[in-house]
Amino acid sequence: MTTTTQNTLSQVVRENRRRLSLTQEELAERLGVTSQAVSKWETGAAMPDITLLPVLANFFSVSTDTLLGVDIHKKEEQVNEILAEYGRLANLGMEKEKFDLICRAYRAYPGENRIVEKYIWGLCYDPYHGGSGLLAHEEELLSVCGRILNECVDDEVRYSAVSVLCGLYRDKGDLARAEEMLSRLPAEMQGEERECLFARGDTRWWDAIRRNVVSIVETLTVKLRNEALLSTVSPKEQITLLEKAVSLLMLIYDDGDYGFSHYHLTELYHWIANRYRMTGDDEAAAKYLRLGFAHAKQYDSLPPVVIHTSHAVRGVVFRRADVSSGFTCNLVKRELDYLSAWECYDGVREAPWYREIVEEFAPFGKDGK
Repeated sequence: MTTTTQNTLSQVVRENRRRLSLTQEELAERLGVTSQAVSKWETGAAMPDITLLPVLANFFSVSTDTLLGVDIHKKEEQVNEILAEYGRLANLGMEKEKFDLICRAYRAYPGENRIVEKYIWGLCYDPYHGGSGLLAHEEELLSVCGRILNECVDDEVRYSAVSVLCGLYRDKGDLARAEEMLSRLPAEMQGEERECLFARGDTRWWDAIRRNVVSIVETLTVKLRNEALLSTVSPKEQITLLEKAVSLLMLIYDDGDYGFSHYHLTELYHWIANRYRMTGDDEAAAKYLRLGFAHAKQYDSLPPVVIHTSHAVRGVVFRRADVSSGFTCNLVKRELDYLSAWECYDGVREAPWYREIVEEFAPFGKDGK
């Protein structure tokens, strides 16, 4: 059999077993095979013996054509039509009609991940319960989300199930279970979800949202930097992007309590200096080199713990011990080493401005931290 047929059969077996609310062990017992065999059929690792195909078809009350995927394209068309209509209703704000549609679709296609994901979110925001249906549909959500976590291999759908369960346990007042579910998400997704665990205005909510501001600013800074350095635009345009990243950090850390962002500012200013050097503007290159080294020096002088004071991130704690730097010397020494290797400075290493900068910051460079 072809790979396509094998994949189709695995999907049909899996969906129909779930439709009948059978475990793999129960299906195996009724068919007279091992549970390992059923598991291999559903993952596509193996195919049933050809003599078992009529038995499977009869057991599931489907044709062998369906079992082998002859009807799979028709099903795909139907699912796509449902999703298109779902999107149309959502766009028009027809929440009840959208909810009714996805409930019908789930009953028809309980094994289709795209349908299942929208179904659990639909239950969460049930318009017939004022847009808050978590507790109203507790039993169903526990069942469907539990099945997703036990059987689904699609990460996006699994993360949705975890998010839904976080909200459910939060509304039940079981924050310990909500936190446990939260730990199942990738680290980069936990921040946003943590905000949802607490009532707005709660001190824990403020703590979560401020930490998320730090995380978002960090992400935007890195993206702007990469957009500049990895693009094919002119050095002048790269400088513009790098300066936007600098402005972002200054906007958020208006008290100058940069913490780890001293590190980002060091790199940003030095990349700006390099671009100015490429354009032959040595005065600007010197200015930004000095700014970068000043932030490197401040970064190296940070205490073990920094508590931010700027309004948007007030109270967020930065611990130097949490940083994985990838280099054994301090930041000033690393930047001095980079400076000595950057080819764009080869023509000015004896210039007074270049030597002054090196001599000013060399005493602060250390091989250790």
